[in-house]
Amino acid sequence: MKKTAYIKFLVNGETSRPLDVRIKEHKNYVRNYQVDRSNLAQHVWDNHHQINWKEASIIQKEQNFGKRKLKESACIQLN
Repeated sequence: MKKTAYIKFLVNGETSRPLDVRIKEHKNYVRNYQVDRSNLAQHVWDNHHQINWKEASIIQKEQNFGKRKLKESACIQLN
């Protein structure tokens, strides 16, 4: 049985590309098993998750590097 994982992006300020561009990149990484290019792709393949790409969204923005990394880590742990 496949699980559906709802992906949410934490904007980390380390890329200036729009969300739709990042989603497209991650879709390609997942589809082409490029787990070395994306932690998300690695997670999908390791856990046999199916991503609901239409529900992807920015959940938070943070300019401060330290705070951003803490928030990102917390979000990953909670999901």
